[in-house]
Amino acid sequence: MSEQPALDPLEPIITGEDERAVLGFEDWLAQVRPAFEDAAASGRVFTAYEIASERQLPDPPHSCLWGRLMSLLRDEGLIRHDGWTNGTRPTVHGSGVKTWTGLALSPDQPAAA
Repeated sequence: MSEQPALDPLEPIITGEDERAVLGFEDWLAQVRPAFEDAAASGRVFTAYEIASERQLPDPPHSCLWGRLMSLLRDEGLIRHDGWTNGTRPTVHGSGVKTWTGLALSPDQPAAA
Protein backbone atom coordinates (compact mmCIF):
# COMPACT_ATOMS: atom_id res chain seq x y z
CA MET A 1 0.00 0.00 0.00
CA SER A 2 1.49 3.35 -1.01
CA GLU A 3 1.60 6.29 1.37
CA GLN A 4 -0.41 9.42 0.61
CA PRO A 5 1.82 12.53 0.65
CA ALA A 6 0.96 14.98 3.42
CA LEU A 7 -0.28 18.40 2.34
CA ASP A 8 1.25 21.44 4.00
CA PRO A 9 -1.58 24.02 4.39
CA LEU A 10 1.00 26.82 4.44
CA GLU A 11 2.25 25.99 0.94
CA PRO A 12 0.47 27.24 -2.18
CA ILE A 13 -1.90 24.73 -3.74
CA ILE A 14 -1.29 24.46 -7.48
CA THR A 15 -4.24 23.05 -9.36
CA GLY A 16 -2.89 23.52 -12.87
CA GLU A 17 -6.01 25.50 -13.84
CA ASP A 18 -4.66 28.97 -13.11
CA GLU A 19 -1.40 29.01 -11.21
CA ARG A 20 -1.33 32.82 -11.12
CA ALA A 21 -4.55 32.92 -9.04
CA VAL A 22 -3.11 30.72 -6.31
CA LEU A 23 -1.85 32.55 -3.24
CA GLY A 24 0.51 31.19 -0.64
CA PHE A 25 -0.46 31.56 3.00
CA GLU A 26 1.82 34.55 3.67
CA ASP A 27 0.55 36.42 0.60
CA TRP A 28 -3.07 35.71 1.52
CA LEU A 29 -2.45 36.69 5.15
CA ALA A 30 -0.98 40.03 4.07
CA GLN A 31 -4.13 40.73 2.03
CA VAL A 32 -6.73 39.82 4.65
CA ARG A 33 -5.09 40.67 7.97
CA PRO A 34 -5.81 44.44 7.90
CA ALA A 35 -9.55 43.80 7.70
CA PHE A 36 -9.43 41.55 10.76
CA GLU A 37 -7.23 43.99 12.66
CA ASP A 38 -9.84 46.69 11.96
CA ALA A 39 -12.59 44.40 13.25
CA ALA A 40 -10.55 43.59 16.35
CA ALA A 41 -9.89 47.28 17.03
CA SER A 42 -13.62 48.00 16.88
CA GLY A 43 -14.35 45.72 19.83
CA ARG A 44 -17.28 44.13 17.99
CA VAL A 45 -18.37 40.49 18.00
CA PHE A 46 -17.92 38.83 14.60
CA THR A 47 -17.35 35.62 12.68
CA ALA A 48 -14.53 35.17 10.20
CA TYR A 49 -17.05 34.93 7.37
CA GLU A 50 -18.77 38.19 8.33
CA ILE A 51 -15.51 40.10 7.95
CA ALA A 52 -14.53 38.24 4.78
CA SER A 53 -17.93 38.90 3.24
CA GLU A 54 -18.16 42.56 4.29
CA ARG A 55 -14.69 43.33 2.96
CA GLN A 56 -14.92 40.97 -0.05
CA LEU A 57 -11.72 39.19 0.95
CA PRO A 58 -10.17 36.41 -1.14
CA ASP A 59 -10.40 32.83 0.03
CA PRO A 60 -7.22 31.27 1.43
CA PRO A 61 -5.24 28.59 -0.41
CA HIS A 62 -7.03 26.02 1.79
CA SER A 63 -10.24 26.55 3.76
CA CYS A 64 -8.64 25.43 7.05
CA LEU A 65 -6.50 28.57 6.97
CA TRP A 66 -9.43 30.72 8.14
CA GLY A 67 -9.03 28.94 11.47
CA ARG A 68 -5.27 29.47 11.40
CA LEU A 69 -5.78 33.20 10.87
CA MET A 70 -8.16 33.44 13.82
CA SER A 71 -5.76 31.45 16.01
CA LEU A 72 -2.92 33.82 15.12
CA LEU A 73 -5.03 36.86 16.03
CA ARG A 74 -6.12 35.21 19.27
CA ASP A 75 -2.55 34.25 20.18
CA GLU A 76 -1.48 37.86 19.56
CA GLY A 77 -4.16 39.08 21.96
CA LEU A 78 -6.20 40.95 19.34
CA ILE A 79 -9.35 38.83 19.68
CA ARG A 80 -10.87 36.32 22.06
CA HIS A 81 -13.31 33.48 21.51
CA ASP A 82 -16.75 34.78 22.41
CA GLY A 83 -19.13 31.91 21.70
CA TRP A 84 -20.86 30.13 18.85
CA THR A 85 -23.45 30.90 16.21
CA ASN A 86 -24.89 29.25 13.13
CA GLY A 87 -22.64 30.00 10.18
CA THR A 88 -23.94 32.05 7.27
CA ARG A 89 -21.26 30.98 4.78
CA PRO A 90 -23.19 28.98 2.14
CA THR A 91 -20.78 26.04 2.32
CA VAL A 92 -21.27 25.43 6.06
CA HIS A 93 -25.04 24.92 5.79
CA GLY A 94 -25.77 26.56 9.16
CA SER A 95 -23.18 24.57 11.12
CA GLY A 96 -21.82 26.02 14.34
CA VAL A 97 -18.99 28.53 13.93
CA LYS A 98 -17.00 30.48 16.49
CA THR A 99 -17.71 34.10 17.25
CA TRP A 100 -14.87 36.40 18.20
CA THR A 101 -14.68 39.64 20.13
CA GLY A 102 -12.16 42.27 19.17
CA LEU A 103 -10.23 43.47 22.19
CA ALA A 104 -10.08 47.09 20.95
CA LEU A 105 -6.48 47.63 21.99
CA SER A 106 -5.22 51.18 21.80
CA PRO A 107 -2.10 51.69 19.64
CA ASP A 108 0.08 52.10 22.76
CA GLN A 109 -1.39 49.08 24.58
CA PRO A 110 0.68 45.92 24.06
CA ALA A 111 -1.10 42.72 23.04
CA ALA A 112 -0.99 39.74 25.38
CA ALA A 113 2.03 37.51 24.85
